[in-house]
Amino acid sequence: MCEATKENTTVRVSYGVKEAAAYMAVTERFIRRLVLEGRIRYYKLGKYVRFEQEDLDAFIDAGRVDSLENLWNRGAETAMSHG
Repeated sequence: MCEATKENTTVRVSYGVKEAAAYMAVTERFIRRLVLEGRIRYYKLGKYVRFEQEDLDAFIDAGRVDSLENLWNRGAETAMSHG
């Protein structure tokens, strides 16, 4: 995904299913399932489904799971700040 600006005109480049799958390193089938289940934001252009990079990144970030060490460290910091 890239945005090019030329004289007050912004061109948004979007990903198709194949490109979105490659970007996220998953299968096209997985991308289609996300769309079917309404789990990812997408744009419908006629019969075509398109994704913006920021929406793909948001989906990836939403699935982030911190390590137990990070969770423990955050808990210790919170405990220390409260008392």
